[in-house]
Amino acid sequence: MLRFRKADNSPARSKPSEKAVRGLLHAGAAAVVGVSEKKMNMARIIANNIVKAGFPREHTYIVKDGPAEIDGIKCVPSPAALPEAVDMYVVAVPSPEVPRVIAEAGESGKVNGVVLISGGMGEKAGSEGMAGTVVEALKRARAKNPDFAMNGGNSMGIVLNGSKLNTFFIPEYKLARPIGENPFHAKTAFVSQSGAFVISTMSKMPSLKPAYCVTVGNQQDITVPDYVESLAGEKDLKVILVYIEGFKPGDGLALARVISKARANGKQVVLYKAGRTAVGQKAVMGHTASIAGDYLVTRLIMERSGALVADSFDEFCDLSAMACSFAGYALKHGNTFLFSNAGFEAAGMADGVGGRLTIEIGRPAAEAIERTLKEHRLDSIVDAKNPLDITPMATDAAIGGALKSALAAEEFSGALVSMVPLTAAMNTVPKGGSWPDDLEKSFLKEAAGAARAAKKPLVFCCAAGERFEPYCAHASALGLPVFRSADRAVKMYRRYLEYVLP
Repeated sequence: MLRFRKADNSPARSKPSEKAVRGLLHAGAAAVVGVSEKKMNMARIIANNIVKAGFPREHTYIVKDGPAEIDGIKCVPSPAALPEAVDMYVVAVPSPEVPRVIAEAGESGKVNGVVLISGGMGEKAGSEGMAGTVVEALKRARAKNPDFAMNGGNSMGIVLNGSKLNTFFIPEYKLARPIGENPFHAKTAFVSQSGAFVISTMSKMPSLKPAYCVTVGNQQDITVPDYVESLAGEKDLKVILVYIEGFKPGDGLALARVISKARANGKQVVLYKAGRTAVGQKAVMGHTASIAGDYLVTRLIMERSGALVADSFDEFCDLSAMACSFAGYALKHGNTFLFSNAGFEAAGMADGVGGRLTIEIGRPAAEAIERTLKEHRLDSIVDAKNPLDITPMATDAAIGGALKSALAAEEFSGALVSMVPLTAAMNTVPKGGSWPDDLEKSFLKEAAGAARAAKKPLVFCCAAGERFEPYCAHASALGLPVFRSADRAVKMYRRYLEYVLP
């Protein structure tokens, strides 16, 4: 279906330079505007988060006239007084002050990149004039410095793991520090219009530690496609996670093009597009002042360009976990070993098989699994098949042995294991009290190591309640994507296989 409208004759967007975007992604110096001496306001939280993350204190500044320092961070009276050029100039001031602050930053010649935390410019009714004033200040700044650019407004901030720079305004007791590295994840970038979406996702997925975490806000200057285009050229980056609500004129096709570029460079792109309905589009307009567009058209274009498009927030988390865990593996087929200790799960997993997900089992793999069953005296009640229901009597040693045999088999490209953890035969709760369990004796550690050695995906499911949260956290810490229902795990893994297989 095609719909036509009158052409937009407004001037083309002044796109920031590649150098400007890369400057924000590889910042060497940072400054914060809006810090209070008297209270722990948003800007002061940001300043403290910067130095607590490990960013060099000697390259961190607070722009404030009067005090020599706040919280041990040097203060300067104006951006012109900065002793060096600053790549990330974080602005968290009341919205009426923003145009002046942006103008001063541009005129100083000391600021290359602005991260505008302040909102209320363009996304709120009646604030269009203020947004226009900010745009004019940007134009003047860019005339003086072609590599001047702004992220935001209404941004949560930017986190750069390589630079140890955290400009989120979330206190550390609310969210584990986003700085750090997951040794079991592929190098990842997270680009989102919504800052709340990022921190919500990272709170639910504490193992997620993106190398670049950019919240773009209302895209008054730099847009989501600008960042994705820059990141598409990062050689060692394997995954780009994208949340987008709406597009500036021309940015829909621009995003499609840069996703194609990223896929051509061997990257996986997981995308969630908000604003699918008329009601949702109105919500987008009120949040980030963007054009939501027709969802079906957008989805088809993005999928054709090489994005793995999530249908829900939960799917975004599930597919992101798989991409981050498995992007370094070169899968040739989707024949997968499905493994449980409960009949209902084995049947439920089998119901999800189809498409690129197959469950064929040949004689060599069956014989290897049968030897493990015989070793643990399970051969009289269990046959080697796929899916395999090993029964609740199986110990961690039996489960681990069968799983390692399957992962070593050439016919399986990966495995999905879902063990109901309430059986007394397994170690599924932390060591302590009068019970014999010890998570260190679980099959998980050796199985995760075997999967990594074989360079094959291993998906873990724990179909039980909150008592087993530590068990799930243990699996996640070992680099495994964790699910709480086997049928959902199969569904998501099937979607992932259909995305990555040639």
